[in-house]
Amino acid sequence: MSARIPSDTIDFPAISSTEQLPNGAILLHTAQSTDDRFVSATNSPFWQQIGFASRPAKPTMAGAAETVVLVFGNENQAFASRDLRCALPAGLEPGETVMYAGGPSNTGTGQIRLSDDGGAEIKIEVRKGNVGSGDPVRITLSSEGNIEINAGVRGRIRITETGIELGNSASLSAALGEQTKAMIDKLVLAIASATAGANPIVFNPLFLPPTPTETETILSSVVKVMP
Repeated sequence: MSARIPSDTIDFPAISSTEQLPNGAILLHTAQSTDDRFVSATNSPFWQQIGFASRPAKPTMAGAAETVVLVFGNENQAFASRDLRCALPAGLEPGETVMYAGGPSNTGTGQIRLSDDGGAEIKIEVRKGNVGSGDPVRITLSSEGNIEINAGVRGRIRITETGIELGNSASLSAALGEQTKAMIDKLVLAIASATAGANPIVFNPLFLPPTPTETETILSSVVKVMP
């Protein structure tokens, strides 16, 4: 990382380390960086937005987080920062906002994405194994009135104004078989019908309520495919 030439009032130092004070404030240890070496360390209180706090990852041979400071006597005041080592969220559209945490290695997958393309949506997501190639584990809130929870490829719960849908139809069929799944639909319909005023919990389009023998078969099949 090459050093910038500071002015009398504004500087752009690297962040060599951080600490949190007993009162909760974040203190940056900043320095001018030359050839991956830190020199002229300075303590800089980090001014952040109310209701938000973060600490950058430690410097590595790949570089360090950077800050913008107001030169003020022996204690510079840090008021902005960035870390280009982070795996920045891809596909950011105009008007979108993403909060993410790179973690100590700057490879973390946790993020909250707020978007609005005519319909507002909030997604809270991590990736299985905390790697970018992992299956998504996600909660999505939509202004259409829907809430969806995804845990990998199979796990899915979708809540709408008309009821609750469980599971991915295709993967559920593969796990239980079409006949057993159809009987589960019947059982769920019977439970929903017995609950006055309640919205149904559905897997798929529902059929007639199951017989006692079908119910026993359903429960037996579900136990067999449970992890």
